Amino acid sequence: MIAPLCATVQARQDTASLVGAPLPVGYARQNSYSDGNVQIITAGRQDERLSALVLARDRRTGRTLWKTYSSGVLVPQALGRGEGLVNLLSIQSGAVTNSATLLLRLDSGLTLAKGLVDVAGVADGKVLLVDYDSVPPSAPFLRDGSALSGRVISAQDGRVLTPALPTPSRGGCGPAEVRGDRTHGISSNKQRYRVAGETLTVPREDRCGTFGVLLRWTRVPLPVPTIQPDN
Repeated sequence: MIAPLCATVQARQDTASLVGAPLPVGYARQNSYSDGNVQIITAGRQDERLSALVLARDRRTGRTLWKTYSSGVLVPQALGRGEGLVNLLSIQSGAVTNSATLLLRLDSGLTLAKGLVDVAGVADGKVLLVDYDSVPPSAPFLRDGSALSGRVISAQDGRVLTPALPTPSRGGCGPAEVRGDRTHGISSNKQRYRVAGETLTVPREDRCGTFGVLLRWTRVPLPVPTIQPDN
């Protein structure tokens, strides 16, 4: 699965010239993009570890600002650009269960988050992270089916600002669980949620029907969630 995936990623790379010195011996550019005066380059080496490298270089001088070694095929994600973040999906194989997020600071390369998480939102100097499981399907999802598993961290240093995302049940309607997403009847290892700006909505279902739990995720401390019945 690795070779076709590498070819796909390389086909999406931009056409901008690589600034600065050549890449280390054995590494080939997979992708690159510019964020302000910084060029972000992802590169890979075809070895048994599928070694990967991400570099940040000053577009004016070509000087390397920082570099971070990882593994897998590093695929840049758009969410976080212009916000001081480098958001990468590190794919170990063609399977969704073998992918993970690598979230870095644009200015320093500091690792803010790494692992089985979605970068679900970036706003007001904060990052919303939602966990996903390693093997689908999961029901109840992860360990606690009554809550959305995730947290809010600082976009500056990765400090946890909100450690949990509560999703209360409706009174008199029995329990409701956050479950994995299902598309065309196929279970996913990712939880269901929607993000619109500073509002996180978690769709849920109980014996009274379907509803959404709304969280104003950028506020610290987190306000009490509100419940919005579906029409």
